Amino acid sequence: MRHVTILGRASIYTPLPPGEVWGVNFLPRTVEEWDRITRQFQIHPYRWLNKRELTALTGLRVPTYVITPDAKYPHAIAYPAHLARTGPFASSFDYMMALAIWEGFQSILITGVDYRKGTLREQLCEHVSLAYWVGKARGWGIKVEIGPGSLLQFPYRYGWDYVRERRWGQQQCQRALAAQEYDDGQAKRRRVKGIIGSGKRPMRRGRPS
Repeated sequence: MRHVTILGRASIYTPLPPGEVWGVNFLPRTVEEWDRITRQFQIHPYRWLNKRELTALTGLRVPTYVITPDAKYPHAIAYPAHLARTGPFASSFDYMMALAIWEGFQSILITGVDYRKGTLREQLCEHVSLAYWVGKARGWGIKVEIGPGSLLQFPYRYGWDYVRERRWGQQQCQRALAAQEYDDGQAKRRRVKGIIGSGKRPMRRGRPS
């Protein structure tokens, strides 16, 4: 059975099972992860990468999927363009899932992808999009395992726990809005360093931005 582990940055499933291990944005934390990673994904335009990320891209020794290959990065390969038109893509993990389905893996473990404490964008956009790909993979008969703490966990059931579920959902929205946690951490750092803009439009009198 062909197996792939899709590896995020949160608490991970250990030990990693046999098979391929796909990392994202050059951020393994341990020697084991570095040794096990067979492919990397950096689905960001080069102009938005910081110096550390560009240096890592130069030094990688495993196939690394990018939007457009560049001769400066010998191990960078183009992500299959036709796959990028097959469904919703809100994060690199969606591209990883699409590729795993297309290549015919029979088993996928998603670990270290924790949206429980994520930003509003991660909870409302990225989590929903990744949930779509999990459902699509399972619909194709692929075994998809979610590691402990990965994805957004819902502690209550709508209907059966109606009041508690409703209150919990409201609290999640209030927390994220109060902290203005709209975007992911990498985007915040890039914005502070002037790599990308804020994306906010100026306020107009009497009209919302």
